[in-house]
Amino acid sequence: SEFKEMLKTYSREQSGKDELIKYLLDSKAIEASKRVSNEFLDNALVNIIEIDEPIKQYLIEMVEKLRTRLN
Repeated sequence: SEFKEMLKTYSREQSGKDELIKYLLDSKAIEASKRVSNEFLDNALVNIIEIDEPIKQYLIEMVEKLRTRLN
């Protein structure tokens, strides 16, 4: 709820950006979102295995690019 209020204030007044960033970094939300994203990417790789080449290789490369981009 505190973060929601900070976002509302920022969207109305365009102020408090530094506080928002600090709140996000302190909350570990970024690490949690990366963890969830990696779980989805792992799941995608499991499902990609069933797809025929050359599409399978292209999709695997996309997943790995996304994973690199997240980290």
